[in-house]
Amino acid sequence: MHRMVKMRGRRVFMMGAAALTLAVASITSAQAQQIDWPACDSGYICYWDQEDFQGNKVTERPWALSGCFYTPIHAKSIYNNTSNDYAFYSDDYCESFDRRVNHWDQASRANAKTIRWV
Repeated sequence: MHRMVKMRGRRVFMMGAAALTLAVASITSAQAQQIDWPACDSGYICYWDQEDFQGNKVTERPWALSGCFYTPIHAKSIYNNTSNDYAFYSDDYCESFDRRVNHWDQASRANAKTIRWV
């Protein structure tokens, strides 16, 4: 009987380990699918007029100046493929903060009309 309990415990452990491995593989696969970077040349910020990097795309090589500047379009998606961090605003005066997009990062859902180097 002791041997039977030991075998049953080993079988339960192996089934649990297999389930955990499958769960981790599923999570890893889902995370890999989420990091699907849109096309944007190095050194540029790319803007889309629709969320999730859809619609018309406009590319801009930004500069690191202080001040508030208009984005080339009212952006609903942004990919910052530069080495600088930028703050984006939903108004004309860089007062209504929308989001910060750090260097080599993206925002698939934005509302940006103006930009400021941070």
